[in-house]
Amino acid sequence: MYTCLNDKWNMETPIEILDPSGNLDNVNGFGKAVSLNKLGTSLAVGAILTTVGSAPEAGAVYIFDNVK
Repeated sequence: MYTCLNDKWNMETPIEILDPSGNLDNVNGFGKAVSLNKLGTSLAVGAILTTVGSAPEAGAVYIFDNVK
Protein backbone atom coordinates (compact mmCIF):
# COMPACT_ATOMS: atom_id res chain seq x y z
CA MET A 1 0.00 0.00 0.00
CA TYR A 2 1.40 3.38 -1.00
CA THR A 3 -0.27 6.56 0.20
CA CYS A 4 0.67 10.22 -0.03
CA LEU A 5 -0.27 12.57 2.80
CA ASN A 6 0.96 16.17 3.02
CA ASP A 7 3.33 15.55 0.09
CA LYS A 8 5.05 12.66 1.92
CA TRP A 9 4.87 9.00 0.97
CA ASN A 10 3.81 6.48 3.58
CA MET A 11 5.07 3.05 2.58
CA GLU A 12 4.02 -0.32 3.86
CA THR A 13 5.65 -3.48 2.54
CA PRO A 14 3.29 -5.09 -0.02
CA ILE A 15 4.60 -8.65 0.44
CA GLU A 16 1.49 -10.08 -1.23
CA ILE A 17 2.63 -8.64 -4.58
CA LEU A 18 5.80 -10.74 -4.51
CA ASP A 19 4.69 -13.79 -2.56
CA PRO A 20 0.93 -14.43 -2.29
CA SER A 21 1.57 -17.52 -0.15
CA GLY A 22 2.84 -15.32 2.67
CA ASN A 23 6.15 -17.22 2.82
CA LEU A 24 8.74 -14.61 3.80
CA ASP A 25 11.78 -16.90 3.72
CA ASN A 26 12.76 -15.91 0.18
CA VAL A 27 11.82 -12.22 0.36
CA ASN A 28 14.42 -9.66 1.35
CA GLY A 29 14.68 -5.92 0.93
CA PHE A 30 11.38 -5.08 -0.72
CA GLY A 31 10.78 -1.35 -0.73
CA LYS A 32 14.41 -0.49 0.05
CA ALA A 33 14.86 1.35 -3.24
CA VAL A 34 12.12 3.88 -3.85
CA SER A 35 12.16 6.77 -6.29
CA LEU A 36 9.57 9.46 -7.03
CA ASN A 37 10.02 11.71 -10.05
CA LYS A 38 10.19 15.50 -9.67
CA LEU A 39 6.60 16.01 -10.78
CA GLY A 40 5.43 13.50 -8.19
CA THR A 41 3.50 11.49 -10.75
CA SER A 42 5.56 8.29 -11.04
CA LEU A 43 6.72 5.98 -8.26
CA ALA A 44 9.36 3.26 -8.69
CA VAL A 45 9.85 0.53 -6.10
CA GLY A 46 12.72 -1.94 -6.15
CA ALA A 47 12.46 -5.53 -4.97
CA ILE A 48 15.12 -8.17 -4.36
CA LEU A 49 14.60 -11.90 -3.96
CA THR A 50 17.78 -13.41 -2.55
CA THR A 51 16.92 -17.04 -3.35
CA VAL A 52 14.67 -18.12 -6.20
CA GLY A 53 15.01 -21.80 -7.03
CA SER A 54 18.61 -22.38 -8.13
CA ALA A 55 19.18 -18.70 -8.98
CA PRO A 56 21.23 -16.90 -6.31
CA GLU A 57 19.54 -13.53 -6.81
CA ALA A 58 16.77 -11.89 -8.80
CA GLY A 59 15.22 -8.45 -8.82
CA ALA A 60 12.23 -6.49 -10.04
CA VAL A 61 11.12 -2.88 -10.28
CA TYR A 62 7.50 -1.83 -10.04
CA ILE A 63 6.61 1.53 -11.61
CA PHE A 64 3.33 3.28 -10.85
CA ASP A 65 2.38 6.05 -13.30
CA ASN A 66 0.01 8.98 -12.77
CA VAL A 67 0.29 8.70 -9.00
CA LYS A 68 -2.02 11.05 -7.13
